[in-house]
Amino acid sequence: MARAGLTPERLTVAGAELADEVGFEHVTVSALARRFDVKVASLYSHLKNSHDLKTRIALYALEELADRVSDAVAGRAGKDALAAFADAYRDYAREHPGRYDAARLRLEPETAAASAGVRHSQMTRAILRGYDLTEPDQTHAVRMLGGVFHGYVSLELAGGFDHSAPDARESWTWIVDSLDALLRNRAAPRTDLFPNRHAPVPDPSAIRCRTRPYSAPPDQQVEAMTTEHDMITTPVTTDMLRGFLEVETTARGLLPHRLPARARRQFPDDQLVVAEAQPSGVRVVFRTRATTVELDTLPTKRVYRGFPAIPDGVYDLLVDGRLTAQTTVIGGNVRTVTDMITQASELREGSPAPPGSPSCRPVTRTSRSGSRTPRSPS
Repeated sequence: MARAGLTPERLTVAGAELADEVGFEHVTVSALARRFDVKVASLYSHLKNSHDLKTRIALYALEELADRVSDAVAGRAGKDALAAFADAYRDYAREHPGRYDAARLRLEPETAAASAGVRHSQMTRAILRGYDLTEPDQTHAVRMLGGVFHGYVSLELAGGFDHSAPDARESWTWIVDSLDALLRNRAAPRTDLFPNRHAPVPDPSAIRCRTRPYSAPPDQQVEAMTTEHDMITTPVTTDMLRGFLEVETTARGLLPHRLPARARRQFPDDQLVVAEAQPSGVRVVFRTRATTVELDTLPTKRVYRGFPAIPDGVYDLLVDGRLTAQTTVIGGNVRTVTDMITQASELREGSPAPPGSPSCRPVTRTSRSGSRTPRSPS
């Protein structure tokens, strides 16, 4: 018969606390029974055995650590995100050494697939997307970060750096800086990526860029457009985006977010929702020999009733990291704030722009790689 007040959840939390105190390897059902001053048999109504207890603690630690890392990297990108990611792991290990060890427990494949361990992998890859790594480099980088972080933390917890200078924190910062430099170097363009690199280069003065409102979901077939250039339509996919934390697939296309869904649910504030969904800093990255690039977008513009309109957002075109052209896009959704105090607003969905939407001015440089960055909120 189950003892009143004891539940699997309560026993799991108590087991995690015990792991921090005596070490994860010393956590057993018997040790937990002594903690509650009950007979061991009383716990078997809630737990199968010590392995079941340790598995529960491992799942609890994985979830707790994933939440902490998610909060730490929210809204960050590049080196800033990498440093926050690394610090979250190190701080958790120092504060909860037993739980950190529990998170390394080898789980059954089915259990692992349903655990928060999947979130850890996804967040690591989200950080690495900011470095423009392709496969298999991205997988190599995931393993490198895991190995370096776990190795350093394990040595630090064992006292390996207690009796030498400089301070362990200083070395940690140096390591993160070095990893950032390595990842940026690995993402540098390489000639082997361009099998047609000896083909004639188009006239630089012919390169232009356009943006126009998005008018169809990405999974629909779109025919090539007939303009002064022959156009090839390529749907934008998640692996082409950089500078976001999560991407939401909607009926009208991809919506990048700079906060995870968990944070958005935790703070359901209208202003926060609007700010975190603004695409400033989000980039579409690709390599191409095209001389004309068009990006279908559906901006949501914010206006305040009784005040002048806010200028439209600006889209930057960068070629090999250099600003090459800029443009704005007309049309789109309009969210009108009707009350400045409560921030109550009304949303009017926009329609596609009429023919003749403005295009970028001609540029004077060409390349095989480029990126489009919405520079200002739109």
